Amino acid sequence: MSTYYDIHTEILTYPERGNDRTDKQWICIDPLIRYIPYASDPPFLLNAGERDNYRLASTYWSGSRSYFQEAYWKLEELGRIIEYDELSEELKKRYLYLKKDPESKDPFIAMPLLAVDFRVLEDLLKNTPEHDQCGFVKKRDILQFENGNLEDISDWLEPEDFEKKSEKVREAYRFYEWNDPMGWNGNLREVLKRVYSRLCDFEQLTYLSSYDTRLIVHMS
Repeated sequence: MSTYYDIHTEILTYPERGNDRTDKQWICIDPLIRYIPYASDPPFLLNAGERDNYRLASTYWSGSRSYFQEAYWKLEELGRIIEYDELSEELKKRYLYLKKDPESKDPFIAMPLLAVDFRVLEDLLKNTPEHDQCGFVKKRDILQFENGNLEDISDWLEPEDFEKKSEKVREAYRFYEWNDPMGWNGNLREVLKRVYSRLCDFEQLTYLSSYDTRLIVHMS
């Protein structure tokens, strides 16, 4: 059974600019993307209104438990479980199926929603070495890895082993630093970059630059 991880970005701000008499609200700043239907989609989808033909994009999405599980566990450590009613209006629509009906007898139990303070994630990564793996790696493997043609670097030499090699063999290697693709460090740094991109787009459109930011994380 597949496991999916969705991460959205929310900011806390006043719903109306210049009106600070109201309470601040969380809003999701992920974009809406036009849904392109399949020919096999049922009629109720094909005939849906224009609003329903747009889907809320994720800041980050992963469909691999093997690669993202450690990152999710780290986000669990950093965040807290929240209720459906604590979501922004945009994410309430996205996760409507998680809304609890007190009269329902449906035994379905969904995975909890996590809220992670973005500053906490930033601080963690600022105080963590950028890479968690290092060694002497064949130059051709580095090229393949950086081009995405090699999923992981599994063959490298420790410094003491590298020194034992002949000069001709050593020419095929160079010292390299990288992240374990199944670890949390590299994956959360990718999440960080995606969030920065969302915030940059938001600031360009709204000219707002001071607000609390959190990540909403859901595993399904």
